[in-house]
Formats: sequence, structure tokens, C-alpha cells
Amino acid sequence: MDNPDSTLPRSEHFTLEVLADGVYAALAIPQRGARSNAGIVDLGDGALVFDTMLTPQAAIDLRNAAERLTGGPVRYVVNSHRHLDHVMGNAVFPAEAQVISTARTRQLLLKHGPESIRTQRQMRPQSELELREMQDQLAAEDDPARREALHEAIQTSTLILEAVARWKLRAPNWTFEKNLAVYGSRRAAEVICLGGGHTESDAILVVPEAGVAFVADLLFQGQHPWAGDGHLAEWQRILGEIEALDLRAIVPGHGPLAGPADLGAMRDYLTMLEDQVAALVAAGGGLEEGATPIVPEPYQALGGPDRFTRGVRVLAERAISAQKPEPKKSNGQAST
Repeated sequence: MDNPDSTLPRSEHFTLEVLADGVYAALAIPQRGARSNAGIVDLGDGALVFDTMLTPQAAIDLRNAAERLTGGPVRYVVNSHRHLDHVMGNAVFPAEAQVISTARTRQLLLKHGPESIRTQRQMRPQSELELREMQDQLAAEDDPARREALHEAIQTSTLILEAVARWKLRAPNWTFEKNLAVYGSRRAAEVICLGGGHTESDAILVVPEAGVAFVADLLFQGQHPWAGDGHLAEWQRILGEIEALDLRAIVPGHGPLAGPADLGAMRDYLTMLEDQVAALVAAGGGLEEGATPIVPEPYQALGGPDRFTRGVRVLAERAISAQKPEPKKSNGQAST
């Protein structure tokens, strides 16, 4: 894992960026095992890790990096929200490390996590078939660029198949509601929940002395966000509250490092999503074939356009469902 050309640890899953003395961002390398960004804070008598990525392979590198950079054990792990690409690395951290989230995130992870893992494992035969097909294509391919792309896709598929087989759900054992301050001998970090925007409950990590915030999936950089579990108005409000903080660097859940101005750009994007959902609902609730939303021109260069399409449709379906009248009750008995 050591990089002879740098004092920073190196991983095939992420790159490390120094944000301030003792504060680091672990930025996911696309199509590798991390899938989401993470953070490391040197508290002085140990490390705090923010989010633990998707695969055990990436999480082991993250743990090792935290121990090397801080010269101490990982004492605290913070989960920003329930999505698997932010929590499935929990299990590789020391048993004595406290795993922290909001109480609602813990509930949601225990509710949805096991089924999500089962679904991924049930897809294994299909994933293995697709992997063999790519291997056959690679053997028959002569074009160097196409061979390189296939090779990378095979590496990624193999990595994910190995990870899913090794997944072990480790739920947080410390919970909080709105604010939690973690004090070390060198510095303090603040875990803050401003509500639910990207999911029902989203936590951020702020290191006040450094002017740094890790905001997880409340902010995507260079990519369409997943909004299907979100609440757009709340999301925009939360971004506005983060904008009011005295920050110089922001670590998004996905994509490169950001600054305060990027929070405003994200709010503009969410306004666009609101408009798209409203238009779909107004079109007679038309979610049939042909009603698929099209990415507006200013956002067509963003990665993951399928997240835009699926997110708008899910939000529109939710809005239409909310408009339907409650089932009538008869003779004091609920309708069945």
C-alpha cells in the first residue's frame, strides 16, 4: 500500500488529499472498490473515519491509511447515511472502534441493509455470466482501446463479486439525534444532522479549526445524484445551512473536492429536479413509456444520467401516490 514517491499511503481504490494538518479526504477512484468518498481525522489519540466505502478491500486500505497517518488506532467510525456504498466497510474496523450514526440511520440500515445484501447476492449468477462473456470478448478483441476497457470492466466485476461474498453488516452502536462532538487530545470534530435530504437522515462531519466539512451524498460533484430516497425541499434547506458555515473545503460523497460555491450549484440542480418531477406529474401522471424525462442541456455532461432518469420517475411516482385518496372505511372496519 505504501507509495515510494509520496509520504501518503496509496490504494488502488482511492487517492488521499491533505485538507489541513491531520485532516484527509479519501477520494474514490472511479470503477474501483470504494465507490464513495471518505474522510480521516487525526484526533491526537487516535483516528476518526467518516464513511467506510463499499467493499472490504477498499475499507481495509482506508483503515490502514488512517492508522499510518495518525499513528494510532481508529477509535471512531461515522456513517453519514444508510446506503451500502458508505457503510459496508464498517466490519473491517477494530471491534473496539465505536460506529456512530443518527438513530434513524441505524434503524434504516437494519431495515433495508439485509434485503439489499440478499438482492446483490441473488444477482451473483447473472453477474458471473456477464463476467465470462466479457472475458470471451477480451480474448477475441484486437483493438487496444477496447481491450483496455474490457480489462478494466473485468477487474471491477471481479472485485465486486469478491466483495459481495465477503459483506458483513455492522450496524452503528452509538447513535445521536442532532449534534455530537468528538474530542481528542489534538482536536475536536463535530458530527451534525441537519435533517433528511438525500435520505431520511443525513449526517455531516465538520472540523471547525480546519474549515472542512465532509457532507457525503448531500453533494455530488460532476455526477447526477441519486434522489430517489430524497426529499428535495429539505435537501435544499440543508445545503443552505451548510453554506452558512465558515468552510473553505468540502468533501462530497462522490466526485472531486468542492468549495462553498458548489453547494449553491447543487441547490440549483435540485430545483431543476423539482421542475422535472412537477412536469411529469402534471402530464396526467404519465409515467408510461414515452414519458421518460430527458436530462436538461446544462446537465448533460454529468456522469450517471440513469440516476437522473430513475430518480425523477421515483419521485414522480411518490408524488402521484401521495395525491391518491385514502381507502374508504366501512362500518368502522378498514378496507382490505
